[in-house]
Amino acid sequence: MDEQPFAAHERSRSRAYLARISSLALRAAPTRALLLTLATTAALQAQDRPLDRTLVRSDRGPVAQEPERAGPQLLRLRYATFDPLLANPVEPALAAATNLYIVQFVGLPTEDWRAALQATGATIHSYLPDHAYVVRMPQAVAQQAARLPFVRWLGSYAPAFRLEPQLAAALALGQPLKKQRYNVVVCDKHTDKPALQARIQAIGGTVDDLLEGSILVEATLDGAQLRKVAAFDEVLWIDVWTEPELDMDNARIQGGGNYVESVAGYSGAGVRGHIYEGVEFDHPDFNTPLTVTQSCNSAERHGHCTAGIVFGNGTSAAQARGMAPDAIGFFTNYSCVNSGLSRNAVINAVVNTNQCMFTTASWGSGRTRSYTSISADADDVVFDHRIPWTQSQSNAGN
Repeated sequence: MDEQPFAAHERSRSRAYLARISSLALRAAPTRALLLTLATTAALQAQDRPLDRTLVRSDRGPVAQEPERAGPQLLRLRYATFDPLLANPVEPALAAATNLYIVQFVGLPTEDWRAALQATGATIHSYLPDHAYVVRMPQAVAQQAARLPFVRWLGSYAPAFRLEPQLAAALALGQPLKKQRYNVVVCDKHTDKPALQARIQAIGGTVDDLLEGSILVEATLDGAQLRKVAAFDEVLWIDVWTEPELDMDNARIQGGGNYVESVAGYSGAGVRGHIYEGVEFDHPDFNTPLTVTQSCNSAERHGHCTAGIVFGNGTSAAQARGMAPDAIGFFTNYSCVNSGLSRNAVINAVVNTNQCMFTTASWGSGRTRSYTSISADADDVVFDHRIPWTQSQSNAGN
């Protein structure tokens, strides 16, 4: 995940992550908690160790900088991992002059540094490891930002950095790419979509779905159009769109529900939950019929199994009793979501209208070991709406 060219690691999100780590430590067995605490402390101490003071040369001559860590400071992207002061790995075919730049700081970013960068007129969009951001600004502002004393390196956020590796490789070699559908991650989901839609249509591409509320836009492009879209100022990342796939086939996930109920009487009473799949809402195995939200009211065998794992009361088979049979359930059939609704918009209704406390799904896009546009969109949904989301991870049977 830390090698992605778009990672939503702003300070507020980092605090949420650290809070989750603290919670895990408190819940762990004493030995595990101690080990986790020691490891975290060691990491923090390593970050805070004394550093050598450095001079970085700019066109103004030597400029005193904040302390920088010993050793190289890398940019860790899907395209390449490199020290930008030492190498430029971008193929000429994948370079372009745009208003998106990478700004790398001399050390761990601070609020003061970010504020000073923004004061030049720059807009910060997304964090990149190590100590860098994707920033939007015209060339004149970029020249001013490059002179800030805490800026280690400033350079183009090239189209090469915004493309899934196999797409970048094909375009760099001049290989033809078939017309196909892509997930396009926008820099600013609140403001960039109208302009991006117009620009894609102007070059002959098709916008399949704007997915309002989401960081994604789905678009169908040929190879030449893909190359152009990758250089648009609104675009942070592009990868290939895939059809949704089912992950759970015939197994109820065991999670200790019987034990929790036996010692504490927990059966889900007072809980409201959401299944992101089609369900036979009035099946006798549900104590309370499930309510459809934001989609057609149709059942799917797979989704019904998922709902049974959560809400089943064991009427048909005692061994198939769900984790929370007395909970109130809602469901959304992902295959027929109301027109124009993104996952973000659906979960917004699930949280704020239906007052659900969790959502779960056993389907997703194509299997991958990489952090993708779909992964980033899921993170964005969770951070926007603060809802626990359990999601199957699938497997290839091996």
